Amino acid sequence: MLGLAASISKAATPVVGQLSVPVRAAHAGAPQSFVFSMSPEPLHDALQQYSRITGVSVLYDTGYVADKNSSSVHGAYSSREALERLVAGTGLQVRYASTRAFTLMPKPEPERNRAARSPLNPARQQYFGRLQSRILDVLCADPAIEAGRYRLVLRFGVGTDYKIGPLQVVASGRSELEPAIHAALSGLDVGAAPPAAFEQPATMLITPQSARRYGACPP
Repeated sequence: MLGLAASISKAATPVVGQLSVPVRAAHAGAPQSFVFSMSPEPLHDALQQYSRITGVSVLYDTGYVADKNSSSVHGAYSSREALERLVAGTGLQVRYASTRAFTLMPKPEPERNRAARSPLNPARQQYFGRLQSRILDVLCADPAIEAGRYRLVLRFGVGTDYKIGPLQVVASGRSELEPAIHAALSGLDVGAAPPAAFEQPATMLITPQSARRYGACPP
């Protein structure tokens, strides 16, 4: 299952009951800093609190954070610095999805471990490929969406009616396109129900390279 730690408050407004409040950067152009006072706790809970404090979304597979604890974070840090400290020692790494969202991924494995790793479930892999193809067909067919020219993160489920249900969209550097992307994909019929091995909601990252490789998006 995939998780999303998402903001429920404005980053510039202190949250009642939180242990941290945002502080302004010392000079123009510097990343905004937040004062943290977080002790180790289950990583999933820590990520939810982190996102409420900073207003930044964190997308991750819940299997990655299961049975993991966060590290302590005390002091003033930018949102990225704080997140990196929070997941230190968990085997996860922080990657940008956009200025408003990060993704958590496992760190690269040594070759000997990679060789011993079991392959992805074929049914899950096939269904994810089906989703990717269907979504890219729709996005690439609308020139106004300009798919293939920015990083796009989608988080969604698929209902028993084969349609994409609740959908979240993060378009890196192109937030003005998010409503059009949401409208194009909400309720989209993907033609088949998810297999039992397909955990929901799903998170899909579409890079310019993958959009051109697997879709019909122009260069």
